[in-house]
Amino acid sequence: MPDQPTKSRSDSFALACTTLLFLPCMLLARLASNTRINNIVIHETTVSKRRLWRSALLHVPGNLILRFRRAPVQVLSTREWVRRSQRLANATILNNIVELKKLDGVPLCEFLANEKSTQRKLNVISTAMRSLFDFHLQHDESHGDASAANVMIHECPNNEVTATWFDFDIAHRASVPEVAARADDLRAILFTSKAWLTDTEFTRLFQEFDSCYQDEDVWKELIKTMGSPFQHCDIFHLAQQSRSKLRVVEDA
Repeated sequence: MPDQPTKSRSDSFALACTTLLFLPCMLLARLASNTRINNIVIHETTVSKRRLWRSALLHVPGNLILRFRRAPVQVLSTREWVRRSQRLANATILNNIVELKKLDGVPLCEFLANEKSTQRKLNVISTAMRSLFDFHLQHDESHGDASAANVMIHECPNNEVTATWFDFDIAHRASVPEVAARADDLRAILFTSKAWLTDTEFTRLFQEFDSCYQDEDVWKELIKTMGSPFQHCDIFHLAQQSRSKLRVVEDA
């Protein structure tokens, strides 16, 4: 067993390497997030998705970067993605084309970007948190990429708001304990929503809306990991949110 000074030097070296390589990792993340890897066709009631050939070029290096970052997730191969979409979203498959039910509404990130009311922002984030909890219970597994870009917010005529999770091409590795995986999902939704909140508003999510995700063990795991700056908003989430913000500006 290594003595404490040796372990300390090893940890310092790992931190130094991570710091030096953060920028190239960030650049690769932005490249990946802005590279079109799916051909998406929106029909009246369905959405068809098919991976393009260049997705295979990003699959391996993307997972290597995720491993280097010690991220608990991995990008699924096309076959794994198709099977997971069938299981979690009742997708139908024809000639490697994934056909999904078209969801009403807008992604949470777009809702937050356009909403002015702080209370409505917090209420909708809490709805997404409650929906995430229901997703975990229903499927008995984590989402893997539970960012604000991957949950659809729909405002019903009766003023009720619903949240539906989608996009299942990233999953937690099998070696990650389920509590840790679910805490990572909760971390993702909270910290990718933070881009549209002040620090005070963000703090209110922990003080007033913790009951929206009703699993104390998951909250404890989340709080435990919040001490590490690398466990907040991952570089792939940052890149994804940057793309989402740009799309909101272009659509305005």
